[in-house]
Amino acid sequence: MTEEIEQIGLSALRKAYNVIFSLGESGKNKVRNNIHGEISLLADIEAEKAVLDTLKEYNLPIRIISEEHDIINLSNNPKFLGILDGLDGTKEYETKGPNGRYGTMFGIFNGINPNYSDYIFSGIIEHPTRKLFYAVKNKGAFIIENNSKNKIKTSNKKELSKETIIYYHKDAEKKFNVDNSYRKLLSEFKKFNFTDMYAAQTKYIDIASGKADLALEFTRKRNLEIAVGFGLIKEAGGSTLDINGRDLGQNRYFKFGYNKEDHKTLLVAATKELALSIINRQYK
Repeated sequence: MTEEIEQIGLSALRKAYNVIFSLGESGKNKVRNNIHGEISLLADIEAEKAVLDTLKEYNLPIRIISEEHDIINLSNNPKFLGILDGLDGTKEYETKGPNGRYGTMFGIFNGINPNYSDYIFSGIIEHPTRKLFYAVKNKGAFIIENNSKNKIKTSNKKELSKETIIYYHKDAEKKFNVDNSYRKLLSEFKKFNFTDMYAAQTKYIDIASGKADLALEFTRKRNLEIAVGFGLIKEAGGSTLDINGRDLGQNRYFKFGYNKEDHKTLLVAATKELALSIINRQYK
């Protein structure tokens, strides 16, 4: 079943790419507000629809949690949970077009009330480059580019230094009610190689493929990006830890920071050692 789910996930992401490509400039048309009160573009909605249509074609018994279509059961007795963000990095798509970094994020989990560690498939297709990054439980993480498939690994960096490449979400502390641990880490990281990276998809694919070492993250908006990114980072050799050093995989998806008002600090790192060295540095 795992191989079948892998093929379904890859097919869904490719169809989302085809839709984004075919929409052209019309994809930037504003359509409505989504469940988070944010303006949805036609591309946001149609990319998710492409994934949903693919899942219907395969008759996969799945429940979907998505940004634009809310919660949808695609069967009367769903056995899997799908996490979907049709267009992560909408602002990049809208303002930079082919020069931006944005993509579709989609993950499939075992059961309808899973832990983060119950991922089966985690995938991201970056639309401007058409690079497809994905992971399968216990099989590793991969990139498909120009019809070539290769394994990817994190940088394996274990200690914080001036060379450590760190991503963050600019002004997150102003837009969200993040906790004090996030603010403390934000202040500390500004002394290092600190880069604003708007789209969450970019953080995950760059860390998984060794182009960045660490991302300062926080739970928000049902954690769609975090849930999909978790499996990719894990299979590439990295770790996602909370501020107490606990692996995110031990938590239930619907409980840990799921409420929109609850913003818990996370470290997405190339290695567990790197994340722990930062936590110990700050809170020993």
